[in-house]
Amino acid sequence: MAPTKRMLYSEEAMEAAVKAVTERKKGMREAARHYGVPDSTLRDRIKGRKSMRKIQRTALTSANESRLVSWLEESARRGFGRTKDQVLNSVQEVIRDNNVPTPFKEGQPGDKWFQGFLKRHSKSLSIRTPQALGSQRAAVTGGKIRGWFRTAHAEITKENPDVLNHPERIFNCDESRFQLAGGLVKVLAPKGDKRVSSDARHA
Repeated sequence: MAPTKRMLYSEEAMEAAVKAVTERKKGMREAARHYGVPDSTLRDRIKGRKSMRKIQRTALTSANESRLVSWLEESARRGFGRTKDQVLNSVQEVIRDNNVPTPFKEGQPGDKWFQGFLKRHSKSLSIRTPQALGSQRAAVTGGKIRGWFRTAHAEITKENPDVLNHPERIFNCDESRFQLAGGLVKVLAPKGDKRVSSDARHA
């Protein structure tokens, strides 16, 4: 018989699931799915039976993971999508600053923790390949473009009121020959976002 796959979850997640069921806010299966805990273990907890399964604590508490998710979402929306390595380095700093005991080498989680983190927050985050845009271009909106043209029009006409009446005297230049966003790597971004950009580059 193939070995069963052990689910990774935190004690805080289990306690939250128990509370949701006992307060009749969620059904058993819904709470287990929402908090990422085994429904059989949740059922045992509610019935007062001690589970034989050993809980594997996550590196961060549920609250800290929620803050990490919010930071990743906001970073991506600002054009600074974070890579896997950047996430692991950030978690290492939190663990080190708070003296959190972990089995990780030098306090940094590895691929197993990262995959578990993605699974726990699969409704919020996904791994994406960003567009080849720098953060400045990623932040451009229609309103900003119209504002730029208004400012440009005012500045040009102030210097030479007649120049805009002669389009043959206007030349367009862009940054096509300048590499603003280097070799892009995959980043974490809010699930469903249509535009994903990043300043992250290959080392």
